[in-house]
Amino acid sequence: RDGAVMGRAEVVVPAGWRLVRLGDVAEQCLGKMLDAKKNRGRPLPYLRNPNVRWFNVDTSDLQEMPFEEHELERYGLREGDVVVCEGGEAGRAAIWDGRVPELKFQKAIHRVRPGRALYNRFLVHRLKWDYQAGRLADYYTGATIKHLTGQDLARFEFPLPPMEEQRRIA
Repeated sequence: RDGAVMGRAEVVVPAGWRLVRLGDVAEQCLGKMLDAKKNRGRPLPYLRNPNVRWFNVDTSDLQEMPFEEHELERYGLREGDVVVCEGGEAGRAAIWDGRVPELKFQKAIHRVRPGRALYNRFLVHRLKWDYQAGRLADYYTGATIKHLTGQDLARFEFPLPPMEEQRRIA
């Protein structure tokens, strides 16, 4: 759509690109709630909000939380997954490189698994661009502390170029 309205500014979607919602081109999941009274299982390392930096995951200060067998896949990370902060600097994102086996993620983090039409590095660049431009704020909830809920992340709308162009941009 040419001249589609995105957030505060009108964005021209070039020919051959399409306007998409993240939930239509990727799978996403919010991490596990930390609850010492309820959580059971095997202690495993997990990502918290401070571990996710723009384009980088800092694993120097990982903590552990118990995970049960049936939670391992749901809260697991695969190489290439995009991790997105739910709060704090909501939308801050990085690509998981797989360097820590069995790493999980906490409730303050969304895991996004791009589908075939979406390049993970392009998504992180897109989130950073829209964060800096103030467009991502249109998807936040909360008056004082901003949050990017799973529902709002799924409806995040952006221009998506063909894969070759995504790779060139990223």
